[in-house]
Amino acid sequence: MTNHERQPARAAELEPEGALQHHSVGDLELQLQASLDEIRALRTAQAAVALENERLTAEMQRRARYERIVSEITSKVHASTNMDAILRTAIEELGRALDIREGRIHLETSE
Repeated sequence: MTNHERQPARAAELEPEGALQHHSVGDLELQLQASLDEIRALRTAQAAVALENERLTAEMQRRARYERIVSEITSKVHASTNMDAILRTAIEELGRALDIREGRIHLETSE
């Protein structure tokens, strides 16, 4: 055999109790023997990672929705030309986004 020929690399094999598992990644072949407790621990860790990924995905979607709503309201407010229209648009759009039926803006002058 020459140096240019490839042979699968083998990981250390553990011999105590459990099932022998074969995993191949490209030219790397792993043979692992794990106890049932170790397999359960790995599956529990995988489940925890999956749950965390789901939580992060939901958080990202919530944040994207929030950013979209803020952007839409900002665009509508900037499209208004006078203060009355700006305030009316702001209160209407915030009420719609927050599912609020009524809103009020109270302005005081310093005069």
